[in-house]
Amino acid sequence: MEHEKLLALLGGQDTFDKTSFEQISLPVGELATINVLPQPRKTFPDEEVEVLMWNIVQSGLLNPIIVAELQGRENCERYIAVINKLWGANFAIADLHSTIRDRKRVWRILIAGERRMRAIRMARRRHVYREETVKISIAKNIDPFPALLLQWQENNHERVPVHEDARATALLFGLIREADPKLSQSAFAKHIGRSAEMVSHSVRFVGLPPDIQVLVEEGKISYGVALELARLGTFGVAPQDLLSWARKAIIERVSVEKFNKQVSAYIEHQKSGQQSLMDIFQDEMARGERIRERELVASNMSRVLWDEIKYWQTILQLYEKGMLPNEDSPFLAKGPLRLILALVDTLEKLNEHLKKLLSPEDEKRVREVLAETKVRAEHLLERATRE
Repeated sequence: MEHEKLLALLGGQDTFDKTSFEQISLPVGELATINVLPQPRKTFPDEEVEVLMWNIVQSGLLNPIIVAELQGRENCERYIAVINKLWGANFAIADLHSTIRDRKRVWRILIAGERRMRAIRMARRRHVYREETVKISIAKNIDPFPALLLQWQENNHERVPVHEDARATALLFGLIREADPKLSQSAFAKHIGRSAEMVSHSVRFVGLPPDIQVLVEEGKISYGVALELARLGTFGVAPQDLLSWARKAIIERVSVEKFNKQVSAYIEHQKSGQQSLMDIFQDEMARGERIRERELVASNMSRVLWDEIKYWQTILQLYEKGMLPNEDSPFLAKGPLRLILALVDTLEKLNEHLKKLLSPEDEKRVREVLAETKVRAEHLLERATRE
C-alpha cells in the first residue's frame, strides 16, 4: 500500500481533538450491535472476568465502554481496511452488525472495554446484572489513527499481558512507520503513552523466532528473559542456538537478573575473540552440561512435586479427620477443578513419554487412573458451573 493511500486511510492526527464524543445509555440488549474486532488484549481468563463482573454488579460500571460509531459505508470500510492491515485480518463490511440511529445506518466498533463487555454478559447469564442500560462513550466517525491511539492509551489503564501488548505495539508502530518512514520510536511512544524503551522492547520481542514467543505466551520463560534472548539475536546468535539458550533458562529456572549476567558474559567473551577452554573442549563440556541439566531437572521436579504432595496429603488428612465436610469441599469451586483438569491433561501428555520407560501393565494403570480422575473432575466442574 502506498504511503499516501495509507495516510488517507489512517486519517490525520489533528482529527482526534475534533472528534465528537457522546455519552449514552445503551440498552443492555443492544450490546450485540457493538462489533468486536481484533484488540491488543487476546486472553480473557474467566477468573479475571468474574472478579470484574462482581465489581460491576456491586459498584456499577465506573468507566464507560468506548465505541466508534461510523456513519456511512465509506467511513466503515476505511476503518476496517486499517484494522485488516494492522492485524493481517480479512474483515468485510458484510461481516459486521449495523443498526439504525437517528434514521441513519451506523456501524459500532469497540475501541476499548472488551473485558467490561464480557463481564456484563457474564453477569446477565447469571441473572445478577440488574441495570437495564450500559454506559457507552460514542466517538462519532472517528478516524482509524486517533481511534488506535485511544485504544493503546486505554490499555495503559487496563493491565494487558506484556507479550500481547508488545506484539500489538510493534504491529501498530510498523503500520504507522509504513505511512511515515521518518517516525521515530520515541515520537511514536509519546503518541500511545508509552516510554521509548517499552516500544524498543516490543520491536525486539516480535523479532524473536516464533517458537520463543510461544514460550513466553505459555509462561515457560518470562518476557524479561525473552528480551535477553533478543540481545543475543541482535548480536548474531542463530535462531536454533537461541532455542538452546531458552532451554537452559527453563531448566535452570533462572531469574532475569542472572540470565542478563550470563548473556552479557557470553557477549563480552565473544567480543574479546579469545579462545577459551569452552572452545577447546566444547564437545566434552556439552556432554557434561547435559548430565548437569538432567540432574538439575530431576532436583527441581523432586522439590516442586514434593511440596505439592505434602499439601495434598494435608487436605486428605482434613477429609479423614472429618474437618472438611463435603459442603466445604474445595472441589466444589471451579478454580481448583480447572487446575485439576489442566494437571490431568499435562500428565496425559507426559505419559506419552513415560510409556517408553514403563511396562505395558504399569502404563495401562496410569492411563486408567488419569481417565477416572478426569471424568470425576469434569462432572464436578459441570455441577459447579450450574450452581
